[in-house]
Amino acid sequence: MVAALLMLVSVVANQTWASPPPEHGDDAPPPAEGEHGEPAAAARGGHEAPAKGGYEASAGGAHAAGEHGSGPVFVTPPHTPTKVEVGMYLISLVEVSAPSESFPTFKAEIFLDLEWHDPRLAFSEESIGTEREVFLEHEAELELERIWWPDIEFENEQGERHTESRELVIHHDGHVEYSERFQGVFTVDMELIKFPFDHQNLTIHAESFSWDDRYVVFEPLPEKTGFNEDFKTLEWTLHDVHTEVHAKKEVRSDEAFSEYVYSVNVDRDPGYYLYKIVIPLLIIVAFNWATFWMPGEPASVRMERTVIALLTVVAFHQVVATNLPRIGYLTFMDGIVYVAFASVGLTMLSTIWAQRQEYLGKEENVAKLDQIGKVAFPVIFLLAVLILYLVYHT
Repeated sequence: MVAALLMLVSVVANQTWASPPPEHGDDAPPPAEGEHGEPAAAARGGHEAPAKGGYEASAGGAHAAGEHGSGPVFVTPPHTPTKVEVGMYLISLVEVSAPSESFPTFKAEIFLDLEWHDPRLAFSEESIGTEREVFLEHEAELELERIWWPDIEFENEQGERHTESRELVIHHDGHVEYSERFQGVFTVDMELIKFPFDHQNLTIHAESFSWDDRYVVFEPLPEKTGFNEDFKTLEWTLHDVHTEVHAKKEVRSDEAFSEYVYSVNVDRDPGYYLYKIVIPLLIIVAFNWATFWMPGEPASVRMERTVIALLTVVAFHQVVATNLPRIGYLTFMDGIVYVAFASVGLTMLSTIWAQRQEYLGKEENVAKLDQIGKVAFPVIFLLAVLILYLVYHT
């Protein structure tokens, strides 16, 4: 019985090894052949298509391969460091926040220009049929994802900027030009001590997000830097722009980053504050001096006029306070209000003294006070304003 089973197993095993399995299965089609009977792989030269993003070696470089989707993806700068020229041109100053804002900002429309050289992008003019390749709008954005670029960001930008148009130009020698027109909101440190005769520097700080100054160094591009001299705004007067580049340490890295700073110098037009606050305030103070031009007027009437003037100055002070943030120093406008306070306060003290003299029956002293007050109070007030102006503006 055992011998019969062993013989049966031996026969089955011999039949299995005698028939090798088909190479492609029973129903698989034979391998494809070329025109002369060779396998298809041999007909193609035995090479597979390069992977997406790989580099095709050819005389034309990255761009000679045809479509840019088959070109390289460069993730490192072409040089260490790579010089990147930066230019900014102010098209319009859309808005500057009110001086009462605790975190002042300004909104501007800007032309941004970047230029650098990347020899890895060089190509043959004959293979492409042109000496430069131009990418617009979305195509430019896609191309920037493939090639290396400075990865620029604006350090003092608030929110996201709105890009209106962009252009990327790659020249046959590897020179790259990137242009962008955008609107952005930027924070700014305002010095309001001379308000409303203040001068401000509206700055935009640009640096590379990814590359410190070992890899990217910015340089100004003077021929593409400036501002639109035809642009006018009601509250501000634009004078000039200047740029500077310096190294700046960041918390995110032990190395310094190259920072490009674009500054627009503007002066505030003080007309609104002069006509709406300062001149009416001076009229109220002058109205208070009328006390000295009315001889024989009872002291009680003088006091009423002085109290009205004092309350009016307090109201103007509230108006000034609402137009300024909670700053820890006095502005020029604050100084004007305090001089007005002092003038009205001295007038009130003189009125109290005059009432005392009337009570003592010394009306001649009141007459002398009126004669002195007609000249002394206006002169002292004007001298105080002049000294205040010199202190704040020199």
